[in-house]
Amino acid sequence: RGVLEPPGVFYDKERKRTVDYAELLRGENIEYVMRFPEVSVLGSGGMWWKRELFELKKMFLEGVSRVLPEPHASLLGGLVVGAKQSLGKPLLQKFRDVGLIHIVVLSGYNVTIVAEALMRFFSFLPRISALLIGSGSIVLFAIMVGAGATVVRASIMALLVILARATGRTYDVLRGLFIAGFLMVVVNPKILVFDTSFQLSFLATLGLLLFPPIIERHFHFIPTKFQLRELALATISTQLFVLPLLLYKMGTLSVVALPVNLLVLGFIPLTMLFGFLAGVIGAISVPLSFPFAFASFVLLEYELRVVDLFAALPFAALSVVSFPLWAVFALYGFYGWVVWRFWDKVRLSSSVCN
Repeated sequence: RGVLEPPGVFYDKERKRTVDYAELLRGENIEYVMRFPEVSVLGSGGMWWKRELFELKKMFLEGVSRVLPEPHASLLGGLVVGAKQSLGKPLLQKFRDVGLIHIVVLSGYNVTIVAEALMRFFSFLPRISALLIGSGSIVLFAIMVGAGATVVRASIMALLVILARATGRTYDVLRGLFIAGFLMVVVNPKILVFDTSFQLSFLATLGLLLFPPIIERHFHFIPTKFQLRELALATISTQLFVLPLLLYKMGTLSVVALPVNLLVLGFIPLTMLFGFLAGVIGAISVPLSFPFAFASFVLLEYELRVVDLFAALPFAALSVVSFPLWAVFALYGFYGWVVWRFWDKVRLSSSVCN
């Protein structure tokens, strides 16, 4: 019981700008909110398999909490299953300031790692069985972690890769991105205008596909060892492509995003692997999970230290009070012209044979 009222606007003191809460919720088809309602549980139910999935997620997070201290346990929960709530606002703000928030909120990068790991895990099975079970596992994982816009987009693209492998056809990553975006907009057209996470995820992936082949020739001075050049190109490309919308929507610009991503991203797959094993085994036996828990603790401690170090710099993040909409369209128009100018390079790099 309570009073339904339309969401209003509020002033964000940290970013020094007014935020339209109604616009943020409209992408989720939420038109009204109820503050401090009286709640009575009338019964329980739902789909049994969803309950089991959420129970698995709960068991994993409890296992992680048993073998890792805070904030390491919360960070690992965010990396693997997107459970970022317990990190707290100060730490989350640090991740935003250094341009690393995408690893905590279970971005497409994390989902891609999980999808690839699932496919490798089932690779010992016959080809068709491996593809079917791998596809089902990706869908179940997406549902378990909440099926947010970013997760759904990355999961659809992973499923398209599996479809290409099953049919022996060429997989075009750029086409896959637009197919995933189209399917999501058909289901919920409002996300195209109101869902900032969908917009940023789509643009980040688009930048990752379009810009690296264009700017690569300017970064030959970065060594290829440990995939440093690849990480640098990916970070610069995604940051450039989301920058106009990010300035318009959020008003924040991370100056240290490139070095932080270079220092951290290469260790994320190992962190997720050791952390996953620590959580699963820790739910059964704490002593048996010690080697994996120790390895994941060392990696998480390193990543947290990097975030703390760069977030403490006075110039880590810049706030832009107002960024006009015409500037957003102007910058994306310029990006479009650059991509058209170097389209041959872009088209060649986006096509992958499977």
